[in-house]
This record gives sequence, structure tokens and C-alpha cells, in this order.
Amino acid sequence: MPSLHFIDAASKLTLLHLCKGNALQMLLVRDFVAHMANEVVKRLVEGGQIETKAAAAVSNRVRLRMVEELTVEDRLNEEVRQILIDHQDEMRRTSVSYQEMYKKVKQQLARDRKLILR
Repeated sequence: MPSLHFIDAASKLTLLHLCKGNALQMLLVRDFVAHMANEVVKRLVEGGQIETKAAAAVSNRVRLRMVEELTVEDRLNEEVRQILIDHQDEMRRTSVSYQEMYKKVKQQLARDRKLILR
């Protein structure tokens, strides 16, 4: 039975499936997230772990949180690009490498926000 785990990265949802003693990992396709959210809520309700009269609303909240988690790194990358665009003149004057600054700015923002990236 596959299970959902947060593994080594705040920005990745990973589906684990044990196959002959080996754990296989795959990144989730965003289109599959709504289905997974529905299944998670359905199984929690069926297992008596939660009670709700509004399973659809709970599924929607779970889906939104999963999508948020999946897009954390994308949003961080966009913010880093914008910061570098704002400072491009200064970077040209000082002959700083874009790739080097991108990496440093991304690491600093991730550290400040206590994100763990792949």
C-alpha cells in the first residue's frame, strides 16, 4: 500500500511504495494531487480517525495544502530571480556571476525561512 510522506524536503511530496523490501520514490504529478487529497480524507473518515459532515471541503483544504507544499520551491525560485533582476546593475558593475549569486541568494532565503530543499 503506497503511503504519503514528507521526505528530506519541505517542498516535495513523495509517494513511497515498498516493493520487495525496497522503497521506491516518485515525485507527485500535480494533476494527481486532488485525487490523493480525496483518498486521504476518505480513508481518514472510513478509519474513524476524523469525523466530518463536509468531506469535500476537507478534501479541498488538504489539496490546497498539498499544492502549496509542492510549489514552495517554485515560488522561492521566482523570488530569487526577481531579487537578481532588481540588483542586475550592481552585479554587472562588480562582475558577479549570475549563477553564483542565484545559488547564494536561494540558499540564504531557504535558510531564513527554514526550508529544506533538494
